[in-house]
Amino acid sequence: MLAILGDYLKNLSSEIETYEQLITQKRAEVEKLSQLQGQVVEALGSLKGVVNELSLVDPEAISIIQSVALQIFDNNHESQQNLTTIQNGNGSTPSPSQVSNVDHELTEKSEVETVSKIEESHEIRLSQNVLYQPDHAIVYAGINSYNRSQAWGEWLCVTHTVGDRFEIQNQSRSKSYNYDLVVFEIKPEDAQRLADINLAIPPSALANSTWQPQIREPEIEELQVPLAQINHLGIGDTAQTKEGKEYGVIEVSEDGSVVKVLDEKNQAIELLAADLLLVKKAELALEENFAHVTEVFSNGNGNSPDWAIGNLVRIQSNRYKNQYNGQIGAIATQPSNFGLKVDLGGETPIFFLKDEVTLLD
Repeated sequence: MLAILGDYLKNLSSEIETYEQLITQKRAEVEKLSQLQGQVVEALGSLKGVVNELSLVDPEAISIIQSVALQIFDNNHESQQNLTTIQNGNGSTPSPSQVSNVDHELTEKSEVETVSKIEESHEIRLSQNVLYQPDHAIVYAGINSYNRSQAWGEWLCVTHTVGDRFEIQNQSRSKSYNYDLVVFEIKPEDAQRLADINLAIPPSALANSTWQPQIREPEIEELQVPLAQINHLGIGDTAQTKEGKEYGVIEVSEDGSVVKVLDEKNQAIELLAADLLLVKKAELALEENFAHVTEVFSNGNGNSPDWAIGNLVRIQSNRYKNQYNGQIGAIATQPSNFGLKVDLGGETPIFFLKDEVTLLD
């Protein structure tokens, strides 16, 4: 009887000791939880302050913090699952070395995934089917129809100025979508508007929408007058230099590479045809007439004794915008094979070809 009571008391003392150890352990856990609770409150307060400051400085960075924070919880959940797997596989509680190895592997994985997440943090999901990369100003919009993707791309980048260009990818970064409409050089506010509208409808359905982006002005190509080539300039043509000065052609070389024009002082100067722009082509009859006059004067048949300084002539010229046509003036200089200068009452005499003046009796 005494032996039985002795065993009972021994077992009872052992149970009391076990309960005392459990109570000590639970008290330590309560103390640790209280300490962690203070740290959590302090950390949340700091995090809230950082988020508030970022909302004013760089709102897009908030999504990065959110992603990294969620990754911490995901890694912790995965760690618990791995520990449970080890326990179930061995049929017993894992040893400290096993737990240490699992924690080490999860820590390395967490570091790799965190770095990868930060590297990809420039991708911000604005909606179920719209992903935005602010660092590159690129938006990926998931759409199930290729033709509708094409229509939206043209509406955004061709009709309007939402993006500079677009392309369509045959796979989407968003689940349940077949294509990605990729728009380049898009502003954040336009990317958000794109995420807020229904891309399952054609853009023509937005006729009465509040979002009406600026219409792209058509690019007008500047009209370039081609450089005059050899044999492209003829007598009577109006040519222009690269500096913008216009001249009337009075003579052309046999190969067409050199032409003679009259400068501001009515002096004949030679210019390369390749350096001139063709502004206006002379009429065929006028060109033939000039050629005939040039040929006559070059043979010396135009120097008549009647052409003398002081003789009166009537102007019959289509040049100088018909400014002097019909006026009467006096020959001011000795006529040459090409023409002569006529005093019309201005500050300086004006040069005319001989067939542009009629000698008065």
